[in-house]
This record gives sequence, C-alpha cells and structure tokens, in this order.
Amino acid sequence: SIGLTIGWGIWATLLLKKQEQTQERLTLQKARAEALLKLPKLAEEFDDEVTFLQRGQEIAEDLTDSKIAFIHFVSHDEETIELVAWSRRTIKHYCSAVYDNHYPLKNAGIWAEAARKCHPVVFNDYPNYAHKHGLPEGHAHLERLISVPVIENDQVVMLTGVGNKETDYTDMDVETVQLLSNEIWHIVQNRRMVNKLKESEKNLNFAQNIAKIGSWKLNLKTRELICSDEVFSI
Repeated sequence: SIGLTIGWGIWATLLLKKQEQTQERLTLQKARAEALLKLPKLAEEFDDEVTFLQRGQEIAEDLTDSKIAFIHFVSHDEETIELVAWSRRTIKHYCSAVYDNHYPLKNAGIWAEAARKCHPVVFNDYPNYAHKHGLPEGHAHLERLISVPVIENDQVVMLTGVGNKETDYTDMDVETVQLLSNEIWHIVQNRRMVNKLKESEKNLNFAQNIAKIGSWKLNLKTRELICSDEVFSI
C-alpha cells in the first residue's frame, strides 16, 4: 500500500541518516585520537611555551571547524585571567582589538563563563544572548562559541575556547575541545617540571664547581656508581 511504502521510505531515510552520523562520529574520534598523539610531538618541535599552546589550540579549532580560538591562564586566586594566545587564523583574519593581557575575571565577557561556573559553556546564538558583554572595537565577531575550563586540584587553571563554526556546536565538539585542552595543560606542566629539574641540576653543578665539592650515587642493585663532574677534578 501507499502508506506502507511511505513508512518504509521514512524508516530507510532515518536509518541512512543515523549511519551517516555514526560514520561522522567515528571519523572525528579517529582524528581526535591522532591529534592527542600529535601534541607531545608539537611540544618537542616548539621550545617556546606560548607557541606550543597556540599550535595545540589550533588543532581544536580545526577539529571543530571553527574560525577563532584562544587560550587564557587563570591566576591562583581565580580572580585574574591572562591572555596567552589567539590562534594565527584569529589574528590574521578576525581580530585587531587592542587588549590588556591581564584583567579581572569578573569583568570578562560570556566567553569566561566556563571559568566562573567551572564547567564548559556553549553559545550557539551569541548575538541574541541576553547577558553578553559588549566586545571591544576590532574584536572578532562572535556567532557561536565553546569555552571550557581546565581544572586541576579543584581549581580552574586554564581557559580555552573556539568560535564561529558555521553550524551549531555539538556535545562532541565540546568533548573534543575539553580533551585537547586537558592534554595541552598536562604537557605544559610536565615540561615546566622537567625544566625546573634541569635548572636545579645546573645550579647544583655550578655550586659544586665553586665550592670544589663533588657528589656521587651508588645503585645497590646494579652496583653502578654515578659521580658528578666535579668529583674527577678534586
């Protein structure tokens, strides 16, 4: 019958759409996994922390089909935020505003709601949002926005975001930005710790050289003796 034919047609259309959505999700998950593996390599490629942060956030920008992206650090007291970097695309095509690198969190626009609320926020209709703050002259025009907090020890330490996707942002987009932001922060913290250890070792060697004092360490299992350079000059 005609009714049965129409019913089957609708069912087939819905099934096809679901299959397409599933395939899109699998494709994005694969791309996201590859991106997470790429981040440590980016950290090795760029010694400068800001450059690494920028390149890392640009991956989130690309995976979510966004046109702008940003990263801010949040102070220990969670009252001040520091702009670390815009994506290169944002700087080149969308934003020429003059801004302060440091400013109070309470004065920041709705893109900082993620830091104030301690959870991701999404605005798929920014122009009609009732509680938005005005944007400074030259700032990137906003249509849509994702902003996510990176939380460590129950404290917001970093705020990242992407914006202006042509279509509405999805939960998958939010998840993507959050996962990448968490990993970026993890890599930054590890690299800072390694640099501190290297600096401490450098200072120790310098002090030993000045004082003419050496140091040694014996591995009881392997019987390996490790000595500082100064030991051989005493």
